[in-house]
Amino acid sequence: MKPENAYTSYHKTDYEMPVEEALELARGHHVTGNYILAERTYHDILRAMPDNPTTNHLLGALYYQIGSTDQAIHYMKISTDLEPSEMQYWSNYGSVLNLAGRYEEAIECFDKVLENTPDNIETLNRKALTLWQMERLEDAEAVARLSLEKGPNNLDGYVNLGLSLAKQKRFHDAVAIWKEASKHHENDVRIYSNWSNMVREMKMLKKAQIIARKAVDLDAKNVDAQNNLGCILKEIGRHEEAIECFKNATNISPKYYQAHHNMAMCYAEMGRHEETTIAARYAIDFNPAYAPAYTTLATSLVELGEFQQAHFAAQRAVQLRPDAESYLSLCQVLYLSSRFDDGYAALQEALKIEPDNAAAYFKLADIYERLDESREAVIAIDKAIELEPEIPIFKARKAALLHVANDVEGCVKLISEVIDAAPNMILPYVTKAEALIALNRQDEARKVIETAKSINENSPIIYFTLMNLKKLETEDDPDFQKMLGLQDKAGRMGLNYEASLYFAIANSYEKLKKYDLAFEYIEKACACRRKTLPYDNQMGEYVFANIKREFPAEAFTAYEGKGHDSDIPVFIVGMPRSGTTLTEQIISSHPEVFGAGELPDISRARRKFYTINPENVAELGKLYVEYATARDKTGNAKRITDKMPGNFMNIGLIACALPNAKIIHCRRNPFDTCLSNYKQNFLAGQHWSYDLEEMGHEYKRYLDLMNYWREVLPGRFLDIDYEDTVSNLEDQARKMIDFIGLEWDEACLEPHKQERAILTASKMQVTKPVYTSSVEKWRRYEKQLQPLVRIIQPELALPEEAAE
Repeated sequence: MKPENAYTSYHKTDYEMPVEEALELARGHHVTGNYILAERTYHDILRAMPDNPTTNHLLGALYYQIGSTDQAIHYMKISTDLEPSEMQYWSNYGSVLNLAGRYEEAIECFDKVLENTPDNIETLNRKALTLWQMERLEDAEAVARLSLEKGPNNLDGYVNLGLSLAKQKRFHDAVAIWKEASKHHENDVRIYSNWSNMVREMKMLKKAQIIARKAVDLDAKNVDAQNNLGCILKEIGRHEEAIECFKNATNISPKYYQAHHNMAMCYAEMGRHEETTIAARYAIDFNPAYAPAYTTLATSLVELGEFQQAHFAAQRAVQLRPDAESYLSLCQVLYLSSRFDDGYAALQEALKIEPDNAAAYFKLADIYERLDESREAVIAIDKAIELEPEIPIFKARKAALLHVANDVEGCVKLISEVIDAAPNMILPYVTKAEALIALNRQDEARKVIETAKSINENSPIIYFTLMNLKKLETEDDPDFQKMLGLQDKAGRMGLNYEASLYFAIANSYEKLKKYDLAFEYIEKACACRRKTLPYDNQMGEYVFANIKREFPAEAFTAYEGKGHDSDIPVFIVGMPRSGTTLTEQIISSHPEVFGAGELPDISRARRKFYTINPENVAELGKLYVEYATARDKTGNAKRITDKMPGNFMNIGLIACALPNAKIIHCRRNPFDTCLSNYKQNFLAGQHWSYDLEEMGHEYKRYLDLMNYWREVLPGRFLDIDYEDTVSNLEDQARKMIDFIGLEWDEACLEPHKQERAILTASKMQVTKPVYTSSVEKWRRYEKQLQPLVRIIQPELALPEEAAE
């Protein structure tokens, strides 16, 4: 039949269906969720009657429901053109425009409705929601209040008013609204879900959790309720429970990209970086313009050693949304890529945009720590804690900083508070155990790490500390077997976790005297760490050459008599793992010596000056002494030791700035030194130590520079050989004490009895009497170390057939 006879071209055999019947059929399919059949029927009707406003509008509504926003707008626009007096069409059209982010046009539609029907509660609520999304919060509040005036106690009016007040940070007013709404709609999940989210913003996490659980109890299928509860659980450190909530949300609504991203952030905080990238990519697939997902993805890609992809993701986040969070992500990628200046610039941009962003201060603390500015790092993390006092990870970070700053007792106290507040987080237990080891409280450390194991025995990070504390006697040891079984899991968590586990396995095999297997795992561990570090061997060549250019032989004549005259500093220098810790332990056993550990202070002092010259070098020396003496709380020490090994690069500067300071250079068999570095999972620095050939080149540069200092500064420092010290302690100890200008004291013969925190990798060794078992240890791995031998001392290399 023709359209003018009010029949469609919808055919079933020879039957021609009237429009009303066809429309009723389409509506039936639509209401019952048979969207494909409903869509097909609507289109059949429109082919016969394209100007039917009802069909156009219902087809637009269907497309709105299935997320085809452009098509929804197309058909709803037709319906309003065909029937401009139908106010419901305009109201629905406004909602679709809102979904498309065309807020101004949506408001025009709502205003058109309200001009004709000012008491239209539904449209008032839709307008209030749109104004809220536009950040026109006072206008949104006013419209929401008008909605409640026209329709007292209507649910959407309460929700819109509560959201508007919360977004204005008028939390107490918002709480009053949520409480009032709950009296009239006590079983509505939206009230409790939004209420809990607001209380979370107020950092009242315990209360927020109670309210969020009420929302989930009311409707476990509500995705927002599940997501909000997950966010709260994540913030209080209950990550496994949080992930279950996010999974519930995404199972209910697979395209809920915010829940996918929240799950990604949760995995990231747990160190499960492979799972982080999967969840973040789901979020991006469902919303390619969602900037926060790119920021989380970037951070985890760095942990997986994918620097180029990480940089792309971070830059994409900044392009999509140049806010504080995006700049923080870019900062972290640059920072972890050792691009500190660029990272700091990105961080400053974040703080400029959002000066009260706690995460920015968290990142700032990391950067200051890398720059050896421990005081500034603590100040930065304190600011983060001030802004977000209930976030346990911030306090855990401060505890770690206190450890590095040699306030180990303070670290133990604070990390104990973190454990009390978030007992299911594993990392704080490891932090506490390591601090207790530094204080020579091994029994307590064992109890702490065993507690961590009882909470989550599948966490790879506990085993490095556990196996250091354990006396391993057999491969059948259950902890050892459990550790071996975690290798696949660690690989999914990120390269640093994987490396930590491999180092622990290597250490264990070495205890069991299975040296081939030990070295196999050392290689695996170092390969993981190396992938995370953008080390450039050529840059190392440049750095060492530049030191010689800055301090040529003739420069020392110009600086003669210009430095600060203090004789308090004693610098203990050398390659890492060359006996610097033992040397300091011997000297600092003297009652007139304060052992300060590895100090960043000479580099800190230097950064205060644009250039060094004879006019300001005394000021630099004085600043260093102020930094160092501030660490001696008694104020009585005649000498303060600084055992930062890398200060061998600063011997020229020290000679100029502190001409009366003593410098002791520690030497050790080069292959024992390098092997010890290769086996060590350094917290920071020593990027060259994870590749045998790169380490060989670094060692040769070190030897060359030390020979240079001997040439231009003859007699300026004392060489001490580790092998001589462990075989003839008294002679060497007397030589050192005499060199630093103090009277002999017998306490220097029992360095292991000294009660002070040891922060270096040697902390387990120096609490024992001096022993010789580490001499010539490299022979166990002579074949495997041949790439190193061929670079440092090629004349000692084995024939190639013997090395195979």
